[in-house]
Amino acid sequence: MTNPEELTDRELDALVAVKVTKVNMLCSSCGHDGYSRERRPDGYTKCLACELKLKSSEWGSKHIPNYSTSIEAAWEVVEKMRKDGWNFSIGNGYKGNNWRVHFTERLDREPFRGGLFHEANADKAPRTICEAALKAVGVE
Repeated sequence: MTNPEELTDRELDALVAVKVTKVNMLCSSCGHDGYSRERRPDGYTKCLACELKLKSSEWGSKHIPNYSTSIEAAWEVVEKMRKDGWNFSIGNGYKGNNWRVHFTERLDREPFRGGLFHEANADKAPRTICEAALKAVGVE
């Protein structure tokens, strides 16, 4: 499995788009339809697997929000997670100079999986939100 902590910002953005905000796409390079046969209104059509094979500068990922570097885009992730049944908290990290984010499963979440708790620590708040959200949806 992909470790979010080892990804570049744009690789992390692409993974969040697929796994958390649920971008629907059909890859124009390989035809992979594992995520959906629908295309986003902005025309983005490369699958994550194809994107990760390319150098970051060659990506067609300009249509994916900068979830890991923009607090506005990261907040979209928070709102999606809250809508999907997760409580959110953010605060100072253990080192004092970084951020700590928790996503905790709400009791009314369907399907309830036992009150799951997921945490991430990183230097930047947007990246920390992304890493914690990915852990909550099972990407570690």
